[in-house]
Amino acid sequence: MRARLLVMLLLSSIVSNAQNRPVPNGLPTYDFYRYNTTDLGMHYLYGTFNSTSNSGIKTIQILDENGYIAWWTAFSRKTFDFKYHPDLNRYLYTQRLQGDINHYELDENFNKVDSLTGVNGIEGDIHEFQVFPNGNRCILAARLYPMDLSGYTFNGVPGDANATVKGAVIQEFDVNDNLVFEWESINHLSPDHFIDTLFNYSPNPFDYVHANSIDLDDDGNLLVSLRTSNLVCKIDHQTGNVIWKLGGNYSDFTFTNDNGFLAQHDARRLPNGNIGIFDNQFGQSNARGVEYSLDTVAMTATLVHSTAYSFPFAANSMGSYRQLSNGFEILGWGNLMRPSPSVTLFDPQGAIATDIFFQDSIITYRAFMQELPTLPTRPTINCQTDGATVTLSVDNNYNYYLWSTDETATSITVNQLGTYQCWVDQGIGMLGSEPIIIDDLSQCPSVGLITLTPIELTIVAYFDLLGRKIERPTPNNFHFVLFEDGSLERRFTTGD
Repeated sequence: MRARLLVMLLLSSIVSNAQNRPVPNGLPTYDFYRYNTTDLGMHYLYGTFNSTSNSGIKTIQILDENGYIAWWTAFSRKTFDFKYHPDLNRYLYTQRLQGDINHYELDENFNKVDSLTGVNGIEGDIHEFQVFPNGNRCILAARLYPMDLSGYTFNGVPGDANATVKGAVIQEFDVNDNLVFEWESINHLSPDHFIDTLFNYSPNPFDYVHANSIDLDDDGNLLVSLRTSNLVCKIDHQTGNVIWKLGGNYSDFTFTNDNGFLAQHDARRLPNGNIGIFDNQFGQSNARGVEYSLDTVAMTATLVHSTAYSFPFAANSMGSYRQLSNGFEILGWGNLMRPSPSVTLFDPQGAIATDIFFQDSIITYRAFMQELPTLPTRPTINCQTDGATVTLSVDNNYNYYLWSTDETATSITVNQLGTYQCWVDQGIGMLGSEPIIIDDLSQCPSVGLITLTPIELTIVAYFDLLGRKIERPTPNNFHFVLFEDGSLERRFTTGD
């Protein structure tokens, strides 16, 4: 505990609140660190909101590979699960204002083209909005049921005789918005699927499964993640019957080389046939992305791969884990704040390729890295100088301009060194220019755009396993190495 506290204090001082990327006025600031310069031709997508307050700007954002905002828009409502659907060439996201939940689609130019809400008296849910290959749209929801739970025991005490049980609901709509499939957990999973060793029982309402993801399996059935039941289950897409259960009180599988996940998110079928999960490890300090191979004959689950940060931390809620086709992996750490990262990209060897640290109290529900083949052409900043003054401008064929200096003209005069961007109107948001660095107030840069070089990680300090600072590692012992980017690595030094 002492070592952990010291390390966190050290990281807090290194990963400061100062931003290293321009942001439009009013948007949350962030720090972006790129350690791997492999060009993937991809973009980061996520939505941000304040985890401690309903006030403040809520955004959805697209960042380029160098961490600069390529497109953004802001809302007064919390926004979740912003992602690109390549088959539809549309962007999807979900918004919540109190109990009002809406799911939206944007076209390739970021114009709003469709929306969806649940039907039949359900309670809206922010956790999932999927569009299947046939065009059907699928959402999570919830429904309340009065139930007598006195026959069950939770946290060592009898359940309430007049409880209100909150069950998960899946609703699927065809392209004409007709409801074509509905699944209710209460018809298939009893209240004792609730994991009372992880969560406290509350009778009104009793959120006994808390669904947080849906995935269309390779055979056309559905994979559903149920957080408070610590369960991923496969559901028959025709009958709604549960085909199998992974994890929880009634698991059909035995974990062969792992203790399993705790209060998970984002369960998906991977291209290789395995199951990928964001394992929150609720109540622990080792959040991770995991990949399991399932043997549905022997009914065993084998951990074949896991990805965690260079030092452990708790990620008790939200989060996402995706494996990319190029071997990279992206983890959105959910409801985490500094000094822990918000988003991390790992290379195929498991090394950290990118870290994003949001401003304090700003979080994201999920984070994605995707190819965006139809992203509109970003505006170009033109630079001119008379030998004494530098002027930056953008073509005048847009309706609105917003510079990183908060100016709104087509051109600005540079009065301080730094990195500049300009955002122009595009659909419901703003499209960002490529950045330009001004390092001389009388000269335009010889290369207008930024060329990124790998960050050489400098060692800041060494610590023993008790968190005590040491001058140098002791041979044949474990120690911690603290780097300038805030990452921490446990090492073993050999020698005499």
